[in-house]
Amino acid sequence: MNSPIIAKIETFVEIEITESDLNINQLDDKIYRASRKAGQEIFKKSLEEINNYVINKKRDKDVAKVHSHKTGKLGTMVGDINYRYTQVREEITKEVNYYSPLKRVLNILPHQQITDGLKIQGVLSSSIVSYRAASENLLHRISHSTIRNSALEVGKNLKKQEEEYTGENVKSNLFRGKGSQAFIEADGIYIPMQGGKDKKSEVKLAICYSGRENRYKQGSSGQKHLKDKIVYGDICKSEDFIEKASVFFNYFCSLMSVLYILILGDGATWIKDFLCVYSRGVYQLDRFHLLRKLRSHFSRKKDVYDEIKKLIEENRINEVVLKIQKTLSFFEEKIVEYEFKGRLEDRKDEHKSYKKRIDFYRRRIKKVKELISYIENNKEGINGIDAYKGIFEDCDLIIGSGGIENQVKNTIARRMKGQGKCWKNEGARAMVKILTSINNGWYSFEDYLNIFSLNRKPLELPKKLKEKIVISKGRKETYQMEQIYKGTIPCFAPSSSPTGYLKKELSDIDYMDVLHI
Repeated sequence: MNSPIIAKIETFVEIEITESDLNINQLDDKIYRASRKAGQEIFKKSLEEINNYVINKKRDKDVAKVHSHKTGKLGTMVGDINYRYTQVREEITKEVNYYSPLKRVLNILPHQQITDGLKIQGVLSSSIVSYRAASENLLHRISHSTIRNSALEVGKNLKKQEEEYTGENVKSNLFRGKGSQAFIEADGIYIPMQGGKDKKSEVKLAICYSGRENRYKQGSSGQKHLKDKIVYGDICKSEDFIEKASVFFNYFCSLMSVLYILILGDGATWIKDFLCVYSRGVYQLDRFHLLRKLRSHFSRKKDVYDEIKKLIEENRINEVVLKIQKTLSFFEEKIVEYEFKGRLEDRKDEHKSYKKRIDFYRRRIKKVKELISYIENNKEGINGIDAYKGIFEDCDLIIGSGGIENQVKNTIARRMKGQGKCWKNEGARAMVKILTSINNGWYSFEDYLNIFSLNRKPLELPKKLKEKIVISKGRKETYQMEQIYKGTIPCFAPSSSPTGYLKKELSDIDYMDVLHI
């Protein structure tokens, strides 16, 4: 059934094109300004027509009487609107209320001067630049503090959506476990927090995808991109993140039914905890991080580095550890040598020289031990992907976590790190949710509007009181039935207030008598 038409609004748009406008950019700007002006005019006329409609057609004239006419200002997506509205006086059972039927029917909150659409524009703009810059981009029609508060609300509701997904808002073509393989990559990045120079928090990010495919459908380019990729991010403890991310991926990708799952990470212990959820999966250590650590120790010994690299490719990890331990023994021998020479040396300058060399080799020993621990802790993941040779295609046999590295850089670091940027816990968590939701691309502008007002109760226009006909002494008399108001009673209220009187009356009731009625 089609909704009845309240009004048809028309406006006339006229522009003058001069010789100076014979430029596409000048013409584009002139038409944009004219269209915005026309939009403001249409918005203003629409509010006037709706106001007349609810006053003349929807108002109970016996109960709600016209009291006054007022003017209001509203910041909208097309600009600032000055409009007129009618205030009514409603009296029910000696209780008098003043309200605007227009604001109630349009769900305009008390003292609201900005539409949710403009707030969402500010939030989406703040995902790229700072809150102040987002306010400047919107010509200061909305303050940076309002944009921040709106971002907090959107982030909170997005988190609620993640925890209560029904599948209705998903707009992505997810593989949902239809394939036999899946990939999970995870990483973390520290962002500066308010409260101290060295205070920071780690944003954890994870991506899940089904493989790689050609970036361009046509042409001879061999560039690949991740297929069916979804992103999850949060600021929380490692065990909580693993649980939340797993639930998220299980819902959208049905990972529990996927046969082959490859988990890629840079060696952080919390990333390997995905194996606790996906016990059939395989862990692969990012080769770039491993080789970078080796280069830092053998930068001046290229032949040794090349030999260790070859041993890694041949999966002879125990020999790699023995090779590094020889370097450790060499450093320990040097320390013993310099300590002995230092005891024999009488000159202070030479004694200090030996001490510096000893400190240097002790630092090297510490780093070498860390490298050995790194290799030992990730031994099973150095060539873990070998288990899937013959199962995965060649383009999917990747030993690097470049996907998550690029994701962290473009999704989190570009907005949340940098000079002058500092976050509070609430704001950081909200921004992470906004950035990941935009990256997933599931929501349209209209969806963000609905998410923003997720917990908001709509204002309802009071309905006409029901009439009841009573026959008394042969005469028909019409009575209006009083409205019944439902709500909660506050626990604490002054005894002189109406609620206090009601509580006093309720306290005198004998509940045992009520139960036996």
